[in-house]
Amino acid sequence: MAGSELRKYVIGRDHPRKKTVTVTNPLGRFRPAETVSVPWPSEGSGDAAGLRVFDVRHGRVIPHQLADTDGDGTTDTLLFQSNFRPGTIRDFWILENSCLSEASSADVCFSRPVPERLDDFAWENDLTAHRIYGPAVARPAPEGEGLVSSGTDVWSKRAGAPVINEFYKRGDYHRDHGRGLDMYNVGPGRGCGGIAVFRDGKPHVSGNWASARTLYNGPVQTAFEVVYAPWDIGGGVRVAETRRVTLDAGNRFSKVRSVLNVRGAETVKAGVGMDTGKRRNDYEAVMEDRESGGLMTAWSRPRKDDGCLGTAVIVPWVPEGRAVDAEGCTYLLRKVANGEPFEWYMGAVWDKASPIRSAAGWEAEARRVRECIGHPLQVRVR
Repeated sequence: MAGSELRKYVIGRDHPRKKTVTVTNPLGRFRPAETVSVPWPSEGSGDAAGLRVFDVRHGRVIPHQLADTDGDGTTDTLLFQSNFRPGTIRDFWILENSCLSEASSADVCFSRPVPERLDDFAWENDLTAHRIYGPAVARPAPEGEGLVSSGTDVWSKRAGAPVINEFYKRGDYHRDHGRGLDMYNVGPGRGCGGIAVFRDGKPHVSGNWASARTLYNGPVQTAFEVVYAPWDIGGGVRVAETRRVTLDAGNRFSKVRSVLNVRGAETVKAGVGMDTGKRRNDYEAVMEDRESGGLMTAWSRPRKDDGCLGTAVIVPWVPEGRAVDAEGCTYLLRKVANGEPFEWYMGAVWDKASPIRSAAGWEAEARRVRECIGHPLQVRVR
């Protein structure tokens, strides 16, 4: 302990221009693998090579990531992660031009287009993986699969094992060869999360994505942007969606920021949806809660040797209603103006690669995540 305190003293003395990031957990619960976001560069040289993040409590350098979060070609944000005990206040030092050894890390947060499999777009971290479908998939066979879907697929994966490249290289990912499998059925529905726009009580969904691009990958977070081309919702109104998705290490939920470009109306009724019916995924339990920010969870029945799969959608706003479509998807609704961004979250869990082994356990985890979303970490830089 004395050695650790001495190390902190020496590092603090040798870095007089260090910045201190104070992070407060306002909740009375433990928060694992929480990402801290700091504007970069706030001051100083902005020397990326010599940048270090020092965890003051534990006396060590921790992994970090610099990211261009607004897509303008300039790095603007410093990201790092830690665990936060209930109600705790933690300090981290940002050290520039440091000679301290960099913390070892790997780019566990990863997304990319997949031209070798028609034109899927896939993303993953150490715990979960997903994919969405592009225009080539919608073409009739043999050029495509004839699948028109803007829903989200789920890949069940062993924790810590990257699977995107391996699954596509092997081609046989509907069977578990030791790393996981694709056991989820999306079809033309919303799958583990997607958007519909309602008019006269009827849902209207986009086709497959029109363009998609990775913004960045890294040890803390991956981000990508996908555009859905305009689609008709009736009455001379057309809607397009631009969607930005981020996924952090150690998290089962992807954060989505959707922006609707509306032509022919000032506002539309948007629905964030998820598959909840019996047609495709044989759910044992489905839960919906709209009291303090919308939440839906679903838990499948066991599938032979492949276990159970849980999915969830969280909206950090109070829904203005709900709807169910003919595909067996349930939606949480809100009014959205042209160009107005709104956020939502989608997540999944596989019981063979997680301590979560039941519908009740998955519901509890989704409620924990919703509470953390509603009470973000408080970050102060000085």
